Order: sequence, then C-alpha cells, then structure tokens
Amino acid sequence: EVQHLSRPMQMLAMFAHRSNAKWVEARTWEAAHVHEVSNFGKDIKRGLSSVYKEQAIEALKAGKVVFQVLSSGQDHSLDAWSTDPWDFVAAVVPAKAQALDKMPGLNMGIRVMFAIVAAVSAVAGPEAVAKLMVVLHVHDGQVSTVYQDLMEHSHCGLQPEHVVVVAQKRCKGYSYNAEQQRFLQEPGSALKDVGPGFSMLQLCWESEANWANSAGQPVKIMTSVLDHLLKRGASWMLTKHIQDLSTLHPDSTIDVDSLAYTLYLRDAHSANMAIDVEYVNISGTQGVGNMQGLVLGSKAPRPAPPAGAKPQAFSRHRPSRIPDSKASTPPVTPPSPPMKHAVCAIKMSDLHTPRTQPLLLEPRYLLQQQQQQRRRELREQ
Repeated sequence: EVQHLSRPMQMLAMFAHRSNAKWVEARTWEAAHVHEVSNFGKDIKRGLSSVYKEQAIEALKAGKVVFQVLSSGQDHSLDAWSTDPWDFVAAVVPAKAQALDKMPGLNMGIRVMFAIVAAVSAVAGPEAVAKLMVVLHVHDGQVSTVYQDLMEHSHCGLQPEHVVVVAQKRCKGYSYNAEQQRFLQEPGSALKDVGPGFSMLQLCWESEANWANSAGQPVKIMTSVLDHLLKRGASWMLTKHIQDLSTLHPDSTIDVDSLAYTLYLRDAHSANMAIDVEYVNISGTQGVGNMQGLVLGSKAPRPAPPAGAKPQAFSRHRPSRIPDSKASTPPVTPPSPPMKHAVCAIKMSDLHTPRTQPLLLEPRYLLQQQQQQRRRELREQ
C-alpha cells in the first residue's frame, strides 16, 4: 500500500512546491542590504548615536516598547512554555547537556519573563518595569499552565493587565478521501498549531486575548491586542521566540544599540519594521535543514507611496512599529526617497523547485551580483 501511494504523493508534493514557489519564481532576487549594528556609530553624525540611545531608554521608561513572546508554532516536540531549558539543550546538543552540571528549576516560559523584566530594570530602571507590557502567544493546550504560572509568580513583577495572553487553537491534520475526492480532517492525527504568522494576525482581531487576574482567572480583552496596547501608549513591539536561549543572557535580552539604530533608521529612511538576520555560508545542501528561510531583496520596482501615506519600509533589525489605525494625521518624519527594492523573508517551503534552488544553494552568487552592479554604477558615474 505504501508503494502504491508513493507516486501520487510525489505528484502531490510537486504541485504543492510549484504553488508555493510561484511568487518566488515571478521575481528577480538579489542579496538584501543589511545594516550592521556594529557600524551604528559610523553611519550617523558624531554625537547622534548617544542621542538615539537616550531615546531608546526613554521609550522603555515610557512603556512604548512591548515585548512579544512567541511560544506557539515551534518546530519541535517539546512544550516550549513548560519545558526546562536544559531539556532544550539536551534535544539539540545531547553531549553538552550530559557534560554540564544542571540545576533544574523554573520552566522556560517563566525564565524568559523574568529575564525580560530584569533586563528592562537594568537598562531603564524600575519605572520602566511598572509600565512594561508583554504579549504571550501560546496554544490552547498551554493556556491553563500559563495562567497558573503567572499567578504563582505574581506575574513576574508586572501589572496583571500588562501581561496579555493570546491563545491559538490547535487543529488536526487532513487526509485525502478518494471517494469524496477532497481532503477531510483525520481524527487520529496529532494536534498542531498553525504557526507564528497566524499569531501576528490575531493581534488585529477583537476578543482574541485575555489577561489573568491575581487569582489566575482570565479577563477578556474586548478590543484587538493592538488597540489595547495603543491605549496604553505602546509604539514598538520587540519579538522574541521562547526557545531562543540567548534571551536568557543578560546582554542579549535587550540590545540598546539595536533599538537606537532602529530609531535612527525610522527618521532617516521611514523604516517602521526591522528583523534580525545572520550571514550563513552554505556548501551544497549541507546545513539547509537547519534553516527556516532566506531574507533577500526583490528587484521588482515598487510605486512611490502617495502623499501623506504612512511609511512602510523595511530595515534589518528586531523591533517593529505598532501601526496606529486611528491616527487623524500621519506621523511627521523627514522626507526620504521611495524604496526601489522590496525586502522579503522567504520560507524554506517556497524553495523546492529547480528554479528556486539556486537561491538557496548559491547565496554567494547573489552577493557577487550586487557587488558587480555597484561597481558598474560607480564606473558610469
């Protein structure tokens, strides 16, 4: 029976890959421009870096920076919230986990919460902690544990209404029914959450979130999460993945230079969203399995935004600005030229066709193309 289904499954996978990769194949790609945080002091005029660092700290003190912690949509079997961090280490590098002296204690979720509170207090003081807001994204199977943990640990020192819990419903898988010629839900399949993309959509929907009172009982937020945050003065959202162990390091929880550089790019280039990227060197298919995707620049031209439109540019760091949909006037920012190139994050599932494989296997080629283009432009000038 398995052999009988092998060829139809291959055909189905081929059509799925073609469908996923269609938008990638329709564009021409190049290496995306990356702003290095280490060059922050070199990129702007002398003295301005300290000004933007002060602005970043003042934003933390005023409660304008919200921390978003993603626990749902993780690609491993361990429960991201309740698992001890040492179990994560054992799952990735078992040899190191066995060699180190371990001190089991708080689960991963509460450790991350305490790490965020401690980092904000160290950078901006206790007044920042009093206004700090955290949005927790979990799946429906984790909700009761999260509420219990928050109650037992007094919301990690935060005001209860400042810890927003957004639960994502898990769903079973589907199988193809030949008689009905359609996909039907498989009752015996494992429950899976949809992923972080769906979590981002939930921020815009009304009545999708709760906060837990001191008794651990949920209190429904009737507005959308974004409106809830805007009413409390939030402007930026800093996203963290709960399984990212670097969040537990005091120097990595909050990168003030990155926040300051993002504020500068907002003023200089109207940037309102930023993500972290890393340079990788892939030889053949080695290491591809550990990648979640690529960040590339699209050479497809984009029209200039209409007069008065809000900026929609990308820069290359962590925070993203919370849009104020009810603002009566557009934000005042220095004029900047319209972007000629879009920057896109491409998932691995969109890179499984012959035409998209070179993007994955030859990242150096894209960078060389970009460098050659710059040289030609300099010669023409």
